[in-house]
Amino acid sequence: MLGDVVAAALAVGRVLVVTDDASVVPPGAEAVPDPGDGLGAAVAAGLSRVDGPALVLNADLPCATPDAIRRLGSAGLALVEAGHVSTVNEAFDLYISRNGPAYVEREKMTPPEVVQMLLAVGGLATLAHPRDLGHLEELLAELKEAGLTGMEVYYQDYGPEEVERLRRLAEKFGLLPLGGSDFHGLGGPQQREPGDIPLPWEPVQRLLDLAQERDALKRTQYARPGR
Repeated sequence: MLGDVVAAALAVGRVLVVTDDASVVPPGAEAVPDPGDGLGAAVAAGLSRVDGPALVLNADLPCATPDAIRRLGSAGLALVEAGHVSTVNEAFDLYISRNGPAYVEREKMTPPEVVQMLLAVGGLATLAHPRDLGHLEELLAELKEAGLTGMEVYYQDYGPEEVERLRRLAEKFGLLPLGGSDFHGLGGPQQREPGDIPLPWEPVQRLLDLAQERDALKRTQYARPGR
């Protein structure tokens, strides 16, 4: 994903990648040492090398294209140049953020369409953060019919009662009870290190077995304990 984002951004301008491993930086981009103090410090380290406006992109930005990146950056700059705001940040805060009056919702796939697309390319679909979703049972029924494989049951701040409720839902709909630490390196009070959650190995093994059946493991890397 990082390579795709960098390739799209290089068509627009100079690209800096903040990382503690320069070997992962795609050709054409510049490596900036990660100060190791969370996301805010990493962004600041990158911006310290920039003279003028800059656009901060997530390395996991889906479907990044040069045109999309140009439009994302130019919207704020146009408002600054016209004198409506003094900074790009102010443009986003007042007008073009998700809740702003000039925000335009992008075209999206429906959840069942996403599941079906993943299945079509040999992948396995799982649902993240179900606790935050409304009408969860109706959604699970719809996604299970579309081919959903598993759902998040174990998470960094899920208590025992929440885990048990979600585990029962996973069992009801025939889904693998999966999970993750959702580690972002932000160092918050609920932040868990990668792997630091009580996820049993059995559903992980079942997921790997399903992936093996679909040859999905040939397209990714994974590690089994003790191997």
